Amino acid sequence: MGDSEIQRWDRMYTKFGGPIPQRPVEDLAFSVARFIQNNGSFINYYMYHGGTNFDWTVIGLFIATSYDYDAPIDEYGLQREPKWGHLRDLHKAIKLCEPALVSTYPTVTWPSNNLQVHVFNSKSGCAAFLANYDTKSSATMTFQNMQYDLPPWFVSILPDCKNAVFNTARVHIREFEEEPFASEYCVEDSSDGQTGGLHCVSIAAAVGSVSGVVLDLKTCKPFKTSY
Repeated sequence: MGDSEIQRWDRMYTKFGGPIPQRPVEDLAFSVARFIQNNGSFINYYMYHGGTNFDWTVIGLFIATSYDYDAPIDEYGLQREPKWGHLRDLHKAIKLCEPALVSTYPTVTWPSNNLQVHVFNSKSGCAAFLANYDTKSSATMTFQNMQYDLPPWFVSILPDCKNAVFNTARVHIREFEEEPFASEYCVEDSSDGQTGGLHCVSIAAAVGSVSGVVLDLKTCKPFKTSY
């Protein structure tokens, strides 16, 4: 039986003068998939939405005020791709496995030293996780008379024990389908000492407008103060 809850870190703190830590989404998705295949049930991301520590609220000396954490949603509220989309697809795949995951414990087999198979098979359904733990070499696995290619450090999710709908190491680069905040806010620019210069901007542009005030587009009342 696996743990019921676990916390996954996107990265570590950012220090002044130091490198900006990052954790590849392939590795993050791999760790989550491994946890679920071992009968895990709850994932806590630290962080899923980045933020900012203002003034003296940072954790310690020489720690930057940015709490962005390379999170799937950054400190400005924007989706960070490909991390956001890859984790979204991961959890969609896990959701498809739900009938089998909550009905039984997995049967675990080791086709070879670095290859592992977890099968959740019950009256409610069948789901399988095919894993390659080798950090350098790809492998080919035969499972239920079908062949699957497994890249290094990889988990493949099969919600029906046949079709691989998600692969932790294969990331699809997506473009935004829309700018979710671009038409929802406007900025009153007071940099020239006058007011009334109202224009719509994206939230990213509003954050960069230090002297501006972000207003609710429907009411034109202050929504928040720009950073």
